[in-house]
Amino acid sequence: MPPLLRIPRQDTPSYQQNYARVASGSANTGLSKGLIGAWAPPLGNTGAVLRDATGFRADGVLDSDMDPATDWIQTTLGYMLAYDGSNDEVQIPHREALNMPGDGTVIMVFRKNGWVTNDGFCGKHGSGNRNWHVFTGTTTDSVRFVRIVGATSVRGATLTDAAYYDGTPTFVAAVSIGRNIHLYVGKVGGQLDFADGGHNDTWATNSNPGPIVIGNYRNDGNNKRIVADIGTMLFYNRALPEAEVRMLFTDHLAPFRQRSRIVGFGPEAIAADPVGNIIQPNLAVQQASTI
Repeated sequence: MPPLLRIPRQDTPSYQQNYARVASGSANTGLSKGLIGAWAPPLGNTGAVLRDATGFRADGVLDSDMDPATDWIQTTLGYMLAYDGSNDEVQIPHREALNMPGDGTVIMVFRKNGWVTNDGFCGKHGSGNRNWHVFTGTTTDSVRFVRIVGATSVRGATLTDAAYYDGTPTFVAAVSIGRNIHLYVGKVGGQLDFADGGHNDTWATNSNPGPIVIGNYRNDGNNKRIVADIGTMLFYNRALPEAEVRMLFTDHLAPFRQRSRIVGFGPEAIAADPVGNIIQPNLAVQQASTI
């Protein structure tokens, strides 16, 4: 993995140009539908707070042991958060909608160098109240998505491939649709693999009054923190179809990209050639920005 550039904390946090500050301001309105949580470090360094880019204001708070001066890192994907696996995590305060009581989708982008059992990417999960989580699973070199069905039973899907953990940015989309569990995992820019977790005729899910945790999958004392660099996390209250999952695999920041607009030159820019023929004015593409 190439060396990482550390960036200092800024009094006025930087933010990527040509991206909407909230998903509703994006040109990609289809991919914004049902998006109720978006925590995207690549959009900018927001200091000790990981801002929710949906406009619902479910901002995440960096663990007190995290240092904004060193845990924000610059990568080929833009900003990411570096988790050392010992005490780093971000917590998003509880909202009932984040429990995924019915259909829903979780998107994660991360970089990880090796496999460790039960490393947690994210989750709304605790010892007494559990709902869902994404983690490395208990089998070698796997990514697993689990929905909690009862006190002890779960429904999930698992993909096993050591190649996910070689320092290459990896994309995970965990989809709960009806009684089915779908899981997509792939290296960014490569192949997207798929696992079907089947169905459960007696589907029922638990509620969790605790926070969503990023960089971990539990909000109780049984911490399962991950050693990885964490990028974008998106949370939808609908099950994304495969076509939309693949669109986000190609561009996980698509829900925030702003539309370009065409700007023509004024009459004074119109010129004639030596024989008096009017030259068609050029068109300039100007990136729209509301930042």
